[in-house]
Amino acid sequence: IIGEVFHVWQVLTYIYTVWETDYQPKMNTRVHPAVDVFITVAGEPLEIIEETVRAALAMHYPNFKVYVLNDGFVAGKDNWEAVEELAQRLGAEVFTRKVPGGAKAGNINEAIRRTDKGDNAAPLIAIFDADHVPHPDFLIKTTCYFIDPRVGYVQTPQYYKNFALNTVTKSSWEQQQLFFGPICKGKNRLNSVTMCGTNMVLRRRAIHEVGGMCADSIAEDFVTGMFVHEKGWRSVYVGEVLAEGLAPEDFRSYYKQQYRWARGALDVIFRYNLLFRRGLTFAQKIQYLSSASFYLSGVIIVMNA
Repeated sequence: IIGEVFHVWQVLTYIYTVWETDYQPKMNTRVHPAVDVFITVAGEPLEIIEETVRAALAMHYPNFKVYVLNDGFVAGKDNWEAVEELAQRLGAEVFTRKVPGGAKAGNINEAIRRTDKGDNAAPLIAIFDADHVPHPDFLIKTTCYFIDPRVGYVQTPQYYKNFALNTVTKSSWEQQQLFFGPICKGKNRLNSVTMCGTNMVLRRRAIHEVGGMCADSIAEDFVTGMFVHEKGWRSVYVGEVLAEGLAPEDFRSYYKQQYRWARGALDVIFRYNLLFRRGLTFAQKIQYLSSASFYLSGVIIVMNA
C-alpha cells in the first residue's frame, strides 16, 4: 500500500507541475543593474577554470565584475596558488579562503561579505561552478527579470556539453533534460523554482535576509532556495541554455553527485519540517516535497522487490 501510494503521489504531483509550462514572468531588457560574478573553485584542473573565467570576463554586459572564489587552500588542493596566478593573469579578482567552514556555501558567504560595500555593493550576484562556462548573453538574459522587485533569484539550466561521451554522461543528461525541461518550466508558474547552485543570479538583499547560503546542509542551494521562498521572494526559471558544464564521467563521480543531492533533498523532509514551515504557500510545499521525495524512489523499488 505504501508503495502504491508513493507512485500515485509521484504521478499526480508530476501532472500538477507540468500542466502548464508557458508562464512568462515580467521582464525588461533595458535595465542593467550591477552584478558581481562568482566562480567557485576547489581544486579543479586549471584548463577548466581558465575556460570558465575567460568566458565570464567576455560576457556582453555593461556593469559587472568577476571574482574567482578559490577554496583550494582549505580543501587541501595542490593547485590553489596556481589558481590565484591564473585569475590575476586573466584580470579577475581572486578570494582565497584560509579559514575553512561551510564548504561551497561558506566560500560564497565569504565572498558576499567581502563584496558588501554598503549602498555601492552590486545588487545582483551571479554564480557559476568552475566547469560551467557562461554564454556571452548570460547576464543580459537573466538580469532583465529583476525589474520585478519581488524576484529573489533567477535559475537557468545545467546543460552538460559532454553528454554524448559515455553511458554515464548520457544518463546524467537524460535526468537533467526532464528536470530542467517541463518540471522547472512548471515550477515557474507555481513560484517554486529550485535553486540549483550554478548558472543562477541572486538578489543580494534576498540572500542577506536568509543569512547567506545555508552552510548547514550538504545541498546548500536547494535549502537556501526554500528559505528565500519562505521570506516571500519570487523565483524565475529561464528555460534556455545559457551556460555549458560537464556531467560526471564515471559511475563513482555520478554516485557522489547523486548522494549529495539525495542527502540535501531528504534534509528538507526530515530535518526542516517542510509541511509546518511558515511562509511557504501550499503549492510551494507540494513542489518541495515532491522534488525531495523523488530520492525515496530507490527505497520503494527495493521494498516492492
